[in-house]
Amino acid sequence: MPSATEVTELLAPHLLGDPRDAGVRIDVLSLDVEEEERSFTATFELLAEGGRWRVRIPSGDKWELAIFNGRPDPDLVLDVANALRIRLLEWWHTKDTAKRSAQTGTRLN
Repeated sequence: MPSATEVTELLAPHLLGDPRDAGVRIDVLSLDVEEEERSFTATFELLAEGGRWRVRIPSGDKWELAIFNGRPDPDLVLDVANALRIRLLEWWHTKDTAKRSAQTGTRLN
């Protein structure tokens, strides 16, 4: 069973850098995955539009937890990375209008 550190290492190549959203330039600087009892949280540090942010994105569907089982299939790793990328971009676009989104991110500067 991979540890949270090993899962971070699996996901990082797919999530670090620019997630390529046409509406904003986001550079993901770091990623940390914290395993919880029946979920996990991905903590991103990023630069976007001149600001530095820390954003905590919880796992969504239960299927994503399969990334902690044995040696996860590369397609599963990519699927989880894509799901996290989508939630990160949703956070960016809703952080100023949705209370729940606003609570998951903190501006560092």
